[in-house]
Amino acid sequence: MIGTEEAVLENFAASARGEVPRLPYITMVAPNSVDPSQSPPGQDVLYIYPPVMPVAPREGWDALRERVADQVVEQLSEYVEGIQGHVIGRWIEAAPDFTARLNTVNGCVVHIDTTSMRSSAMRPAYGLGGDTLPVEGLYLGSAGIHPGGGVNGMAGRLAAGRVKRYLAKAGK
Repeated sequence: MIGTEEAVLENFAASARGEVPRLPYITMVAPNSVDPSQSPPGQDVLYIYPPVMPVAPREGWDALRERVADQVVEQLSEYVEGIQGHVIGRWIEAAPDFTARLNTVNGCVVHIDTTSMRSSAMRPAYGLGGDTLPVEGLYLGSAGIHPGGGVNGMAGRLAAGRVKRYLAKAGK
């Protein structure tokens, strides 16, 4: 649930100021929909991830964690009927929690901060994304590369396709 272009830009601007976005864009999945063993019968597990949040908010995550979780659930209630009032447990992680648990930089689970200047062909940085890199024959394929992290494997697939075309052109 991404919202308008203006809302996405507001997410990045608010996070850069150390503020929680007013309407964070949200990724959500129900893993028990493909693996029912992940929840008791009649219940669901939701993984809710708002990727653009401040790493070190002015108020600090200890003060904000529960309030932000409530905000996100309230926002989701506009799209997911019955979610509000039916949460029986939750586990909340913010940037410092991800860093501690996963040894990430700034709590970024997709290797680099999610910003408007590190998206699409500018991921991981200007001049290092897309089809061509400054070093001939060098191709990147990881969570830090377009289209980003996740379990989809698209960054590796795109890199493999580029390598295949490069080798074909080089006659190898």
